[in-house]
Amino acid sequence: MRRLIANLFALPLVPIDQIGPLSADTHDLVPADMTAIQKMFDYVCETYIEENDFTQKFWNLYDQFDLGPKTNNAVEGYHRKQNSRVPAHPNIYRWIEQICKEEDYARCRGILEVGSGVTSKKRRKEDEDADFDLCVAKTALAIGEIEFEDYLHQVRRVAYKYIFEVGGKKDV
Repeated sequence: MRRLIANLFALPLVPIDQIGPLSADTHDLVPADMTAIQKMFDYVCETYIEENDFTQKFWNLYDQFDLGPKTNNAVEGYHRKQNSRVPAHPNIYRWIEQICKEEDYARCRGILEVGSGVTSKKRRKEDEDADFDLCVAKTALAIGEIEFEDYLHQVRRVAYKYIFEVGGKKDV
């Protein structure tokens, strides 16, 4: 079960030419008596693998995952910060004051980041280590130093970490 879910998590990080074989191998891992898992896998296949709704180039990040930001949750982070600093039904003047403070903060942070070339937001060391490990594995795969299965093993290791964080237990 754990390997099946990790393979699904790995799909965006494998070369496009490996998506079909990996999804076929993953399909073989789906237990016949687990209809909910089968439905989830069928949904992923129909929506992403068979390109009914999204092309593989649209969602596959293999050629891009070591180049830039890892998420598009900047807006969610901004809203979370605003909600923590401003009450649910703020006075309009207090809200404007908070927006002005946020703009000043963002401007200063932008100037510092452009000047130094380094983001001012600190990432967790384990996330940086996982990114580094994936980049090393991707490079090793590209130059033929490792086989695809070895690369996939490295991607699964990162996926397992997230499965454990969400699931809250090691025995999935």
